[in-house]
Parts: sequence; structure tokens; C-alpha cells
Amino acid sequence: MLVWHPEHRVKFDHHLHTEEEVYRFCVNNELYFQEYLHEDGIIFQQTPLKTSAICGELHNYWMKWNDCAITQHADSRQWLLLETIPGIQFRKIYEERDHIAAQRYFQRFVDDYRFGRVSEVAEVLGLTGESPQYDGFLETIPFSEIHSINFAPLAGANGLVYRAKWTCPQKIDMPASEIREVALKTTRLTALADERKFLSELDASLRALAARSVRCIRFYGITKVPRNCEPFPPDTLFMVFEWAELGSVLQYLNSRLTGARKDWEILFDCIEDIAVGLDELHRNNIIHRDIHPNNVLIATRPTPRDASTSISVEILLVDLGEGLAADKEQSLGRKYYGNVEYWAPEVRKHHQYSFASDIYSAGRLMAEMVQVRWRIVLQKTGGMDQSVPREIAQIIRMCMAKAPEARPNAEDLVYHIQDVHMELMRETSDGDYDIVFDNMVDGSHELNANVESESGEVLDLDEDGIPF
Repeated sequence: MLVWHPEHRVKFDHHLHTEEEVYRFCVNNELYFQEYLHEDGIIFQQTPLKTSAICGELHNYWMKWNDCAITQHADSRQWLLLETIPGIQFRKIYEERDHIAAQRYFQRFVDDYRFGRVSEVAEVLGLTGESPQYDGFLETIPFSEIHSINFAPLAGANGLVYRAKWTCPQKIDMPASEIREVALKTTRLTALADERKFLSELDASLRALAARSVRCIRFYGITKVPRNCEPFPPDTLFMVFEWAELGSVLQYLNSRLTGARKDWEILFDCIEDIAVGLDELHRNNIIHRDIHPNNVLIATRPTPRDASTSISVEILLVDLGEGLAADKEQSLGRKYYGNVEYWAPEVRKHHQYSFASDIYSAGRLMAEMVQVRWRIVLQKTGGMDQSVPREIAQIIRMCMAKAPEARPNAEDLVYHIQDVHMELMRETSDGDYDIVFDNMVDGSHELNANVESESGEVLDLDEDGIPF
């Protein structure tokens, strides 16, 4: 480490630039990131220039390395890279998480200063000592900002959820304050198990959802109930999530599908969204372990940059109460997790959860989504039409392959779905898909019926689970 005291300098010459709004606020208010200055000098860490990471990333200079300087050692004449402490922290988060997480770490620093907040994460969670996995990443929302709580909770396998509103103050990247519909979630176990389960879901949610939520529910932070706030017991902890106002994916499809050919476009969009959300979790090394209809919800989001529409409908994966980091071995006293109807064969037989078992559960859900259309056609026409676009049938078969190694990973699944989707759209000139259908051959519309495979073999869906 060294401290540079130049004769003539502008204090912000090497202050890390994470984004324009944050940098401008720091300059206008003479606010410096922690460990940037020491006795009016700039703190640098030195590294031999030839072996430094910046040499291979000059194309990313302005995004990642804008705090740095270069100097030559007076005796050895070796060229050295000088990095500020905030810059080192930014690049560490960038590599371990992503660019958005690194930006938000410093946004939170500026917003805490603007709102006069002191980081209280460890105190709110009741932890002793330092908590580096939370500090700077996890927002603690004052309970006074939470209002309009519906005290009739929704009960799920992993806790209780209350609908409420959050008056979110104007943050550095927001044009104004906002009133947001939120879900307050807490576990409903007791004592040590309750604490472990809450922290387990908190860790998974923070890792996967806090920085960026592409087709996943947004995780805003935590809040703690103060004393004398009935009906909640004092010190109750809540995780604060985005509220998905349109319900589950099956409820949404029941309201949107009409039995027309255009239904398949809606289903294709839904299937793609589920794959993208699963890919987001897996990229963050999280195994969901509980994919089923009630954990795939629908919300509307504003689209200020889209001239064609003001809002979009998005499918979001929710509830990481059973989520597990793929590099951890962890148990809350059970070998099985999630909804039994969506277990992969290896989970059912050997308790083996993996990214591949998530893919199987997603395929099982996609099959149930197709069945929604079958039922709608039956209700409208009185006749059973179990035809399925060949591309959708193929995707479901891939996901529900009996052997885990035969299933695609989430990233490859997304690419395959997008390629097929684009090909279908290119093949049609009138906006309607040119669909080649596969057909059910036995007339059954129940998921657990026996059906004939492409080779003519009759499959028992209790074992293989594939409905076409």
C-alpha cells in the first residue's frame, strides 16, 4: 500500500466512477468512498504492471479501471499499477457477482449517506461479529416505510406471506419516490430451525435476486418489526419481495388462452421466460429445488424504453425457501424438498438434487401448462384436441429425460428455445406460426395416462412423466 500526496491535484482524479449519478453526487457533496483517502492523500495498492489484470482488459477501462494510475519505481524502474481500495472492492464484486451488483454496492453507500442511515444489518439479523456476505449488499428497510398491510397471510410450505405497500424513498438512480406493492415473507417454524431457514432463504435470495432479477422475483431487502406493533411479535423479520399481482402461471394461462391457434405463441413465451429465469438462478449457482406452478408467478413491469407499450407481463420464478447453493451441503432436517409431483426420478429414488433436477421440474410444469389449453378446448368445443406443436413437445421431452445427463443445462435450453422461436417467426409472413403438430394417440387427457412413444413403445407416466 502507498499514499500519494501530489502537489497539485483534484480530489476526485482517481475516485472510482461506478455510474454517472453516483459520481456526480459524490463530487457535488464532497463524499468519498471508504478507504479512498488517508490524511488528504490517495491510497493505492501497487501491482507490477506486466502481471496486472488491466493489461488484458483495456477495452473495459472506463467501466472497471477508471480509478487507477501508473507509476515507475524509482530504483527498480519497474512499471506499477496503482489501484484505489474502492476500485479493488468494485472489481472483486464484479468478478464474484456481476456489474449490476458492483454498481448497487456503491449506490447503497451513497443512499445511506443521503438518508442518514447507518448500516445495521448484523444488528437487525441478530448476528454477532462481521457479516461480509450482507454488508453493503443487503438493504435494511425501516418498518415505518411499510404500510397498508393485509393481515390475512397467504400460507405456503416455506412460510407466511403478507401483502403490503412500501413507500420507497427516492434513491440515487430513481427519478422520484415510489409506492410499491410488496410481499412480506417470514418463516413459520420455531427457534433454531426458524432462524436457520430464514437465513438459508435470505442467502439464496441475496445471491440470486438482489442484483438483477431477469424472470425472477425482485428481492428488495429485509425489515424488522419494532416493539408494540400488533399483531406481529416484536423483532419479527421479514424479507421484502416484489408483489406478483397476476397470480400463478396456470391462473394466468386459464385467463389468457382461448383455444385459438394464437395460444401456442403465448405458451411459447411462457416456456421461454421460465427457462430464462432458471438460467439466471443457475448462473448464480442456486438450485431452486421447488419448481411448481405456485412458485412461478406473473407480474407487470413498466417498460419506459419501449415505445410500443407502457407495461410488460413477465413470468417470474419465486420462493427460494428450498434453494441451495450448488457448492454447499446443507440440510434443514429433511431429505426431500419441494412438491412431490415435480420431483425428478433421481430425487424420488436417491434424494439427488441438482441443476438437472430443476430442469426436469420445469419440463413437468411446461407439460401442465400445455394441458391448460387442452382443457380450455374441451370446455369450448366438447371435443378433445391433444395436439402439441412439435417444437414444444421436443423441448418438454428434452427437459424430462429420465437420465439427468441427457437433459440440457439451463443456458443451452434458453438458446434452443430462442432459436426455435425465431425460426418459427421467420417461417410465417402473417404473424401466425406455421405449426407442425404431434398428436396424442390414445385419447387420454390425464397426465398419468399411458401413451405411446415415437417408437411405438407404451410408456407409464408414473415412471417417466412425459405426457406426449
